[in-house]
Amino acid sequence: MARAPKESREDIAKREIGHTTISKAAAVTLTAIFLACIFTVPIIDRCRHRAQESPADTKATGLLAILRTRGILAANREILRRKDRLETRLAEQSFLRSTLLPATREFLVRGLHTGSETVYTGRGDWLFFRTAVDHLLDPGFLDPKQREKRRRSASEWERPPHPDPLPAIRAFHQALAQRGITLVLLPVPVKAGIHPEHFSQRYRNHEHAIENASWKPFVERLQAEGIPCLDVAPLLLDVARQHRRAYLARDTHWTPEAVDATARYLAEVLRARGLDPGTCAFTTREIRVSAIGDLTRMLSPSHDRPLYPPEEVRIQAVGTAPDGQRPVQAGTGPVLLLGDSFSNIYSDRRMRWGADAGLAERLALHLQTPVDAIVRNDEGAWATRRELADALRQGDDRLAGKRFVIWEFAARELSFGDWRLIDLPAAGPPARSPEDKTPSSPMLIDARIEAIGDIPTPGSTPYRDHITWLRLQPAGGARPVHLPNPLLAYAQTLADNRLTPVARLRAGQQARFRLSLWRQAPRSVRRMRRTEPDDDDLLLATPYFAELAAADTPAAAAPSAPAIRTVAGALPPVKAPPPASSDILARFRAVCRELSARGDGMAVAGCDGWLFHRSELRQLTQPGLFGEDALRAGPDRKAKHADPLPAIAAYAAACRAHGIELLLVPIPAKAVIYPDKLDASLAPALHSTERLDPAHVALYHALKQQGVHVLDATELFTHERDDTKAPLFCATDTHISGRACRLLARAIAADKNVTAALGTYPKHSYRRTPGSIVIRGDLARSMTTGAPPPETVKLTYVTDPATGAPPATDENSPVLLLSDSHGLIFHEGGDMYARGAGLPDHLTAELGRPVDLIAVRGSAARPARIAVYRRGRAHPAWLDGKKVIIWCFTVREFTDSAWGVIPLSKP
Repeated sequence: MARAPKESREDIAKREIGHTTISKAAAVTLTAIFLACIFTVPIIDRCRHRAQESPADTKATGLLAILRTRGILAANREILRRKDRLETRLAEQSFLRSTLLPATREFLVRGLHTGSETVYTGRGDWLFFRTAVDHLLDPGFLDPKQREKRRRSASEWERPPHPDPLPAIRAFHQALAQRGITLVLLPVPVKAGIHPEHFSQRYRNHEHAIENASWKPFVERLQAEGIPCLDVAPLLLDVARQHRRAYLARDTHWTPEAVDATARYLAEVLRARGLDPGTCAFTTREIRVSAIGDLTRMLSPSHDRPLYPPEEVRIQAVGTAPDGQRPVQAGTGPVLLLGDSFSNIYSDRRMRWGADAGLAERLALHLQTPVDAIVRNDEGAWATRRELADALRQGDDRLAGKRFVIWEFAARELSFGDWRLIDLPAAGPPARSPEDKTPSSPMLIDARIEAIGDIPTPGSTPYRDHITWLRLQPAGGARPVHLPNPLLAYAQTLADNRLTPVARLRAGQQARFRLSLWRQAPRSVRRMRRTEPDDDDLLLATPYFAELAAADTPAAAAPSAPAIRTVAGALPPVKAPPPASSDILARFRAVCRELSARGDGMAVAGCDGWLFHRSELRQLTQPGLFGEDALRAGPDRKAKHADPLPAIAAYAAACRAHGIELLLVPIPAKAVIYPDKLDASLAPALHSTERLDPAHVALYHALKQQGVHVLDATELFTHERDDTKAPLFCATDTHISGRACRLLARAIAADKNVTAALGTYPKHSYRRTPGSIVIRGDLARSMTTGAPPPETVKLTYVTDPATGAPPATDENSPVLLLSDSHGLIFHEGGDMYARGAGLPDHLTAELGRPVDLIAVRGSAARPARIAVYRRGRAHPAWLDGKKVIIWCFTVREFTDSAWGVIPLSKP
């Protein structure tokens, strides 16, 4: 019998690997463990109701319309986009991720120094943004193969990027040159290129900055074509040697010293190119700022437990010049700065590194002339060019009188930015069809979300805040307020690295929104990083700023007297004073009715360059403001939200139950105080003892009968209006003047109810310094044609003698100023014009102690009360320390805002 051939070791291994013996019990056990691992997490998530809204992304809402109008490929891209959002949402909301990720991340970062998918850990607790480091390590951004790789890098549902920066820069340079404007490029080097020694030990003795392989060819090509491109890397290296660092250790951005050195260098370049030196002697003051870096926040899944401590810097904030000029003023000066977050850092308070000390402010200081600026976080390759083009298209010529445009962007954009071509249209009034009556004042609307833009994962970007786009369709398909079609709105989806309620909305859902024109949104909001739609028709539509309406916020019943109800007309009859009916009042109402019906938009032109709010004039024609009259004054509002009387009375009762004195301070209508500026024929009203606002008088009388303490500022302003003194209202703005802020603060501080509630206490003295500024009011800015010239407003600045700085608000103060934008004007700076000269500042000086402030730019009728409720719910002791709440808002709120009962605190 022949012997079988001996098997080799390779044959034995193949035979054993190809056949594995396993018992039935082991197979069943391993299978059960495998299935448990797969299904346990989603089952627990479902039981915890953490993912109950996610499947909305998979609904077919709107897909058929996309299929009919844009084809099968567009519909397929939308399906893929929704699938990606659903997967991301499920991952973000997983309890396993929220439970294990913080501890795991801390172990990996602290123990193994591995960083994360977005952040590299360096030496000595330094952190680096991965995208910025990849910019240095990747092949040259001008390399054809690299550009083609970037074109194909986009997902199937995303718009492919334009990877080549040269065509976009050339086109922008040529468009500006045709207007006689010089373009100056300012790419800001990435941190790892200036501080490689903190990334790797091999660069301890480096002498030159590290750049991408295409950097030098890029600069040489631009210079050959006559396009100035500043290389500030050597300058930042000098800053690093002198101050030991030019960038923040745990943030993507540069230090205040680097910003100032760059601004000084820019000023020298512009002067060398023929820019005449200015004469504005801007003031400066040193401020110490401590904050958590954006890279630390990206590494820290738990916002309450950052993995690294805060960093501290000292900024030199730039203030108003003695002649009233501000360092950054829209539409003024020979220089326009287009910038991203490197310009915004130390300028925008939302970035938590202070304000008034950014690149624009420091450049204005060194040029000694105001600088215009369009700044937006991230996407510096195209975002600010699009903002400029939109402004020109809407009739806001930001290039008028400009000699230089400085285009600042992070150098990493050269490798990863979208360098799309953007045409600069000729400036002029926006084209509007006869039926286009786009309202300029805020409005409430119930709308269905047809589409919504991408939303970043919290912590995945260096930016704390994010804006995305929505395509809205009014409920039922009707457009009673003549809204544009398509309706584009931007809404905030990320706030302080946390998803907002808007971020949880999905296509197909319906919600109530408060809409206002995008250009009227706060400057800090417009500066946020945002996602733009890919649809060109939608992108060119008039944009709005959308917020979820407060009416959708559930609230428990507020403590109130038994007679207080929330439905208009439910209060017991109130005997009001008889209304005036003289010829002067009739003429006044006729003028208000006639002027408010002319044209459209927010502003109505009066006499001598004065402007008035259209909605305010309409209100002055109303016979009454509460009860059944409230429904007639605002027919679009729900009955329970229309009447201000029960809402204010209930809030006063709730304050009394909490031991707090409520003082209601309505800001009078400008036309009531200055009827002669509305129409010259109304000059006799200045010498009449008859009130021109009998509806307000009746409402105040009814409120007093309900136990509400009202400070009627109309009587004060009527007594103090004097042609020989500064006016009490800004001529081209909706707000009161600096003089009125001081008069109103004095009246509030002298009110017997306020003094009785506060008692006696040691008072601190504050210094008052007169000054003036030049402003272009919000009413003037809302006009596309025929706007009056800027006006000069006299102010009185309040400062603390010990520090020389304006008084700071204090959350622990027993006095809370609850206000609309009248609490921000001349106090917050920026689009509120000045700091240290507003109502909170003068109230602090009059009381001799700091006040607490909750002020909203929109309505103080409902959102401000909700803000009090939320803060008190989060910090119950905060409300217990309050003795006085001063509720201040414009009288327009009585008819333009939603009211309803809002609790003061949680029962």
